[in-house]
Amino acid sequence: MKNLVALILIVLVAACGGGGTPAAVVPASSATPVPLPNPSPTGAVATTGIIVPLYEDPDSDWDQIIAQKQLHPRVPVIIIVGPNNGPGTSPDPAYTAYIAKEQAAGITVVGYVYSSNATRAIPAVEADMLAFHTWYGVNGIFIDEMSPNAPSYYQTLTAYAHANGMPLVIGNPGEDAPATAGTDVINYYEQAGYPMAAFLSETAHLAVPKSTWTYMAGAVPFDATTIVNSLPYVGYIYATDGAEPECYCQLPSYYDQLVALLDR
Repeated sequence: MKNLVALILIVLVAACGGGGTPAAVVPASSATPVPLPNPSPTGAVATTGIIVPLYEDPDSDWDQIIAQKQLHPRVPVIIIVGPNNGPGTSPDPAYTAYIAKEQAAGITVVGYVYSSNATRAIPAVEADMLAFHTWYGVNGIFIDEMSPNAPSYYQTLTAYAHANGMPLVIGNPGEDAPATAGTDVINYYEQAGYPMAAFLSETAHLAVPKSTWTYMAGAVPFDATTIVNSLPYVGYIYATDGAEPECYCQLPSYYDQLVALLDR
């Protein structure tokens, strides 16, 4: 009898792997597809936020963004504002008031400037950046028309922003660029359709924190599965059903759904 008990104990210990939990065997026909590798070095996936190119004067869309932020306070939100393809020539009271409201709701506001693919004079860009901060108190800058191959140009602008109270600088080449292109964050995809999984998981993209990257997908339906699958690879996203990726004159029809989906 003692021998039988000993034999049973040995079998039980072997089955438990020395105290661990045995792995479940999943039939091949019902196995879940293997997801793309997690790019986070620690294995943790921080909340992905939404970045909104809000190229319209203050209106109900601005109120909607505030309302959704209040409903989903865990979702980071950045809005890009530009009264006149930049800060304009003087402060606009409507923008001043609404930017303050957005910030009071916990929304990060960055001002739009353009760089003409690194050919615009640096002092001119810096003047626009400083005007944004002086007139509107923005949290950072969004540099459009970014060249992916002029790091010193964008490093200079980024350093200027940081030195003048704007800790966040986002560059927009609208296409792939090295992580060393010169800004804090890079919008590496801006076109019709969602970015492909193969693009998101490129080795160079996974070599840096996901907070380095954002994307903007235009002319797309609300596709929860595709969006969720992209979240481990980017810090911020935007998707719109607008006819053109560059048509940011209104929020997508599914904006509320998009924010709710990111509240994970």
